[in-house]
Amino acid sequence: QSLINTMDDSVIEKIKVRVESFLKDYTRSHPECHYADLRLQWSETRWAVSEDGKSKGSGQDVGCSLGIRVLAGQGLQAPGYWGGVLPYEKEDLAADLQAGLDHAYERAVANSRRKVEASQQWGEWSRAFQNIPLAPAEIHRDKIPARYQIHPTAVSLQTIQQTTLDISKAVRDRSPQIRFNDVTAYTEALRHLFVSS
Repeated sequence: QSLINTMDDSVIEKIKVRVESFLKDYTRSHPECHYADLRLQWSETRWAVSEDGKSKGSGQDVGCSLGIRVLAGQGLQAPGYWGGVLPYEKEDLAADLQAGLDHAYERAVANSRRKVEASQQWGEWSRAFQNIPLAPAEIHRDKIPARYQIHPTAVSLQTIQQTTLDISKAVRDRSPQIRFNDVTAYTEALRHLFVSS
């Protein structure tokens, strides 16, 4: 089943429960995994560029990125990480969560084993290898609303393009001593989801 196939303000509400359940199931099923968290970000950007009173380009970009951290290992815990940019049209986010968690977990376990090996070989220097636990934190399930006068996605690409063009022309006409000007403007909507085990 698709976890995400749309881009709107309700995207996080649609998947957060399933993502949290997925992450908790993963940590429970891997005995050396002590902690894991992930960050998902969706972005939607509209931009335009004008130079010397002439429009040079404009466009619209959408994207999805994922970052994962895992603490794992026997004896000495160690971190492992994975991050990547996902196709916006991705139908099955679960497969990427699984692959990313596997990668981060394997890195953490390998890192832990190397720390144990090094601690056994380095004599007094082995004291540098210690478990540093995460600071205790209260559990919160919060939604932080975006604050804006105009929603970034409500600003049309034509408006952004015309704005850069008008400013560039005004700068060009300001003085003959101005040999070159470049005006860039964009709007961006970002949506974040953070989940920890």
